[in-house]
Amino acid sequence: SGVAALLNRELEFSPPELSPLDKLLHLLRWKAPHLNLQQSVPVLSSILQQDTSEFYPTPLLTPQSQRALTFETLHQLFLGMSRVKPCLLVVDGFEWLDPSSQQWLLQLAPQCSQSRLLILLTSRQSRVTTQRPLLVERLGAEQARQLVSRLLDDLNRQADQPFSLTTPALGQLLDRADGIPFYLEELTRAA
Repeated sequence: SGVAALLNRELEFSPPELSPLDKLLHLLRWKAPHLNLQQSVPVLSSILQQDTSEFYPTPLLTPQSQRALTFETLHQLFLGMSRVKPCLLVVDGFEWLDPSSQQWLLQLAPQCSQSRLLILLTSRQSRVTTQRPLLVERLGAEQARQLVSRLLDDLNRQADQPFSLTTPALGQLLDRADGIPFYLEELTRAA
C-alpha cells in the first residue's frame, strides 16, 4: 500500500545494522516519543507486514476499531515527525493509491493546518477534494517550450553526454503532449 511505502522510506534513515523491529522502534522513539509502543508497534508492523507479536502482541479489535487505531497512530506519527522538523509529504498519483491510503491522507490533511506538515497530493483526476486544490491547466506553447528546456537542462546536468532535441522532434513532442505538464515531462524524459 501507499502508507507502507511511506513508512519503509522513513525506516531507511534508521541505522542499517538494526533489525526491522529495532528500526521501527528507533523511528518511534526518535520522531514520535509520545506514542504508546504497545499500541503503535503492532499497528505499524501490520502495515509493514512484519511479525512483532512475540514482543508486541496484536490487540483483539473489531475491524472498525483496528482501522480507527491505525489512522490515529499514523496521524500521530506524521504529526509527531513534523514536530521534530518540518515535513513535506508528496504523493504523486493520488488516484493510484489504495482506498485506505486515500482515506487516511484526506483525514490527515485538515489536521496539518496547525503543524509543520505540508501534504501535496497530485492527481490526474479532478475528484480529489482537499482544503486548497490547485488545478494545473494545459500549458501554452511558450510555457511548454520553457518547461522542456528547463527539464533538458536538469537532465543534462546529470548525464555524461548532453542531449538536445531537434526542432522537428521538439515540435512532435509538444504536439503529442498537448500542453499537459505531467505528460510533457514524461515524454521529455523518454526522448
